[in-house]
Amino acid sequence: MGKKLPGYFIAVDVETSGIIRPGTEKDGQKPSQCISIALLVLDTHTLEEVDSYYSTIRFDPTRFDWSTQAEAVHGLSQAQLASSPDMATVARQVLQVIQRWLPPQEAKLFMGHNPSFDQSFTQQLMAEINEQLKFIHRALDAFSFGFAAFGLENSDEQFTFMDVDRSGVHNALDDIRLSVSMLRQVRKAGEAYRKQNQKPPSNTPVASTPFMAEYLRREAQSGDFRGIAIYGRSNKPGEFKYVWVYYAGMGEDRYVDMEAEYIDGISEMLSTGKFIKGNESRRPLVDGKDEIVTPIQTNFPSYDDKA
Repeated sequence: MGKKLPGYFIAVDVETSGIIRPGTEKDGQKPSQCISIALLVLDTHTLEEVDSYYSTIRFDPTRFDWSTQAEAVHGLSQAQLASSPDMATVARQVLQVIQRWLPPQEAKLFMGHNPSFDQSFTQQLMAEINEQLKFIHRALDAFSFGFAAFGLENSDEQFTFMDVDRSGVHNALDDIRLSVSMLRQVRKAGEAYRKQNQKPPSNTPVASTPFMAEYLRREAQSGDFRGIAIYGRSNKPGEFKYVWVYYAGMGEDRYVDMEAEYIDGISEMLSTGKFIKGNESRRPLVDGKDEIVTPIQTNFPSYDDKA
C-alpha cells in the first residue's frame, strides 16, 4: 500500500546568478548562486497557502559565477543584491518556515516549475548552515500540470493561459504563485470530471467512497434529492438513523432508510469535516411525540452546487 502524502508540501522557485548547478561545474568554472528564493507552504488537500517566505540574497563573486544572460531574465544586479542578507541568514529563515509546518525528520513533498533545478539551489542554501532537506522521491512539476491538462508546452503559454503578463523580468514569488495557480486549475478540472462521472471528490476519505458514489448517483438521477439527514423520534433515544431526504411537496420532506453499510462512511466524513451537521429541528406529531431532523451538509467546495 502506498504511503499517504504529508499534510503540507512546499512550493519553491529560485532565481540564480546563472545556470551552472552546484556540483556540476567543470574545471575552472564556478557554480551559480541562488540569489532569490520564494517558498510557499500549502495544504496538501485544499491547496490553500498557509505560509510564505521571500528574500533576495547577497551575491558572493569570490565563490560563484555571474551570467549577464541570467540577469536579463530576473533583473537583479549585483549592486541591487549588495544590501541583501547572506546565504546562511536566508537558509536559517527558510528552514524555520518549513519546520513550522513539517517535522525535521519528515521527507518533504516539493513543487516547482523545474523541481530538480529549484531543489539543487535550495540544497545549496541549506549547505551554508550544514543542513540538507529530505525530499520525497516524486516531485510536483508545474510544467507537467499545464502540458498534461491543457496542452501548454512552455512557460509563456502557461502565462498566457493564466491571463498573466510576464513579458518583464521574473520574480520568484510571482512565479511560484503562478505555478500553484496552475496546479489549482488542474485540480478544478479533475474535480469537474469526478463530478460529471459521479466519482467521489479527491479528498474523500477512502472508507466513505462507496457511500459517496451512491450519494452522487442519487443526486444525478433524482431531481428532488436533497441530501441526507439524521432522523428520529424524541421518545426513542439512541434510535436516530441516517436517511436519504427528498422533497415531497407542500413543504414536506420524505425520508428513505439508508443502507447500514454506509453508516461508517458518513461517520468518517463527519469526523474529518467533509460533512457538517446543520441545525436540529423539531415538530410535534399527531401522536403527541416529536419528530427530530438534523440535516447533514456536504463540505466539498466542488460539490456544493449541482452541475
